[in-house]
Amino acid sequence: MNYRIIKLEKQLQSVTQRTDHDVCWNWPGFITARGYGRINRKSRFTMAHNAVYEILVGPIPDGKVLHHMCGNKACVNPRHLEPVTPLEHRRAHRKTHCPKGHPYDGLNILGIQYCKTCASQASLRWYYAKRIK
Repeated sequence: MNYRIIKLEKQLQSVTQRTDHDVCWNWPGFITARGYGRINRKSRFTMAHNAVYEILVGPIPDGKVLHHMCGNKACVNPRHLEPVTPLEHRRAHRKTHCPKGHPYDGLNILGIQYCKTCASQASLRWYYAKRIK
């Protein structure tokens, strides 16, 4: 038997034999720089969550992508994956807060996800730094 197939089967067994369906099943193999599990399946690289979903649940519906409802990109638990349209997927991944924790809402946003509070604070810091000199 091919070494890659044996390795894939061991990786699948290590995550699919779990009985705790409510927790994330973190992929034990290769993790990409973006945090997704990746495998070589049928001589092609594919995302581990897609492969596990197809094996345990069935094919991903046409025109849909899998969304990690848990937010953990390395998770391959099919109960944490939901087929959604690419538009729904992009909306689900939009940031809700700036890096400093201020909410992106109707009153605190400039342009495309640019925090008004942070911009105001930076402006004040600049103003007082110049005024003191």
